[in-house]
Amino acid sequence: MNSRIVYKNCAEESPAKDEVCSFNVEDLGSSCTESNNWGYTTKSPCFFLKINKIIDWVPQAPKKLQDLPNGLQKYINNTDNPEETLTKHVFVWCESDKGELEQPAPGIPLYYYPFINQEGYLRPLVPIRLLDLENDKVLVVCRIWGHNIVHIINKRVLGLAAFQVQISGNY
Repeated sequence: MNSRIVYKNCAEESPAKDEVCSFNVEDLGSSCTESNNWGYTTKSPCFFLKINKIIDWVPQAPKKLQDLPNGLQKYINNTDNPEETLTKHVFVWCESDKGELEQPAPGIPLYYYPFINQEGYLRPLVPIRLLDLENDKVLVVCRIWGHNIVHIINKRVLGLAAFQVQISGNY
């Protein structure tokens, strides 16, 4: 094993085999931070999702904007360069059965892939924030969006995660 890990700022390209991309949590926005207690003291908790490490898997960007959920289309269209955002990312997009979600940074740049079992590999995170939760259970379903990603729910669940959240107690 390599005892010296080389972290690289991967602005446009995947790192060499002996390097790993650095991951800057400041790129996730200002609403899901330690300084605001991850939103838990205001009934707007943050959660961080990451894609499982699959050796040598290379996700592909979505081919058509129209194939994505409406909220994700709106997010992409509001970026500085929608075409570049669409073609250089895979996306984690979440929806809930109650309440509103904030997703400040749903895209994962493709330069983080492939994962080749590099020592020190940092999986990119995607923040989601549930806004103004009341004392009620909320179901959240998050899907990964890319051309070579399928969503299957049967004996195995692929391409998505679902979880329930309930806030209780006094704030």
